[in-house]
Amino acid sequence: MVICDPFAGYPITGSWQDHLNRGSLGGIDFAMGVGTNLPACGAGTIQNIPNNGTGGHTVTIQHADGYRSQYLHLSQFLLANGTAVGAGAIVGRSGGAAGAPGSGSSTGPHVHWHMINPGGVRINPLTYVNQNPGGGGLPKTSTEQDDIPGTIFYQRMQNWLRITSG
Repeated sequence: MVICDPFAGYPITGSWQDHLNRGSLGGIDFAMGVGTNLPACGAGTIQNIPNNGTGGHTVTIQHADGYRSQYLHLSQFLLANGTAVGAGAIVGRSGGAAGAPGSGSSTGPHVHWHMINPGGVRINPLTYVNQNPGGGGLPKTSTEQDDIPGTIFYQRMQNWLRITSG
């Protein structure tokens, strides 16, 4: 399974350790405006979970090897449950504005990202990406060699999305 960091161009406002220190099961928070397109970190099948407790609107990408990726505090779901996606497909829009529908307990605009391993344990997606070659650790701009976009591609894609979405 190839997992890339689709949020590499955004500042981290809450680290894995920050979440653990607050009593959370872990996650990474990336600052971004409400309504920012959220690309899939890898191929899989979509499951939307509306009003998922403190996580608010949550989209899950079920990967073929039993791993799951979850994005929390969405303002909008874009795909139906069961939709198959490839890496980079837009799966929802960020939210997190305090008190807004779908924000859960969020106090400001961002997306929260974590992964769940096949045993059901939450894991740090950035650690996973760094420990699994072929994912987001490759500093390349094209897909000529292996048909897998590298992190520079995703950073440029995110910048383009920010510019075109205003």
